Amino acid sequence: MALGEGVSDFGEGQAVFGFVMSGAHAEYLVVRADGAVLPVPKGLELRDAAALPFGGVSALVFLRDYARVKPGQKVLIIGASGGVGAYAVQIARIMGAEVTGVASGGNEALVRDLGAVEFVDYRQQDLGALATRFDSVIDTVGVVRFGQIKHLLTANGVFVPLNFGLREIRQALVSALFGGRRVRIGVSGDTKADLAVLGRWVTDGQLRPVVDRRFALSDIRAAHAHVEGRHRKGAVLLDMVA
Repeated sequence: MALGEGVSDFGEGQAVFGFVMSGAHAEYLVVRADGAVLPVPKGLELRDAAALPFGGVSALVFLRDYARVKPGQKVLIIGASGGVGAYAVQIARIMGAEVTGVASGGNEALVRDLGAVEFVDYRQQDLGALATRFDSVIDTVGVVRFGQIKHLLTANGVFVPLNFGLREIRQALVSALFGGRRVRIGVSGDTKADLAVLGRWVTDGQLRPVVDRRFALSDIRAAHAHVEGRHRKGAVLLDMVA
C-alpha cells in the first residue's frame, strides 16, 4: 500500500481491507483514508480479509439497524449459506439471537457450524408450514414476499428483505403506520466504524470469513455466472494477478 500526502493513520506497505460502493475490479485502487478501509486484523489471511467486508457489513447493518435484533430473539435467515447469509447467521448469533437458517440440504453442516440452532431445507420443507414464530425474518436472496411469511412473525415481528421494489416500499410505509407485523427496508453503507466491528469480532474468534471459490480475473465471466446461480457458500473471490 502507498500513502497519499498527509495520511498518517496507515503505514507504507501495510496490508488493508475494505470496500467502496462504486468502482470496478481493479488491481490498484485509490481509497480515501477516512473511508471504509482498515488494517487487516492480525492473523487473518489476505484472501479471507477480502471475503469479509461486503457480506459482513451488509449483514451487520440489516440485523442491527433494520431488524434491530435483541438477545433471546428468534431470527429466520433465508439464504443462510450465501454471500450475506453466511455472515448474517454468525452475526445474529453474536447478537444473542436464536437462528434458524434456510438453505439447500447440502449446506446444512455449514449453516449449523456458523451458529444456526435449527435448519430448513427449502427443497424438502415447506417454509410456510413452520410452527416457530420469529421476531425477524431476513431474506438475503429475494425469494419470498411479505404475504408468504407474515404468519411466521410474532405480533411485532419484522420482515427485512435485502432486495426490494415498489411493493416492499409500499408495505413498509403501510405497516409502519398501522403497527404490528411490519416490513423494514433500507440499504447498507460502507463505514469504517462497521468494518472495525467486524475486525474486532474476527480478532476475538467470534466471526470468520467464508470463502466459496476463487477465480482468476480471466475467468470473471464464470465467476459472475457462479454468483448469479445463487448456490455459493459465502464469498466468491477474484485473483487479480494470475
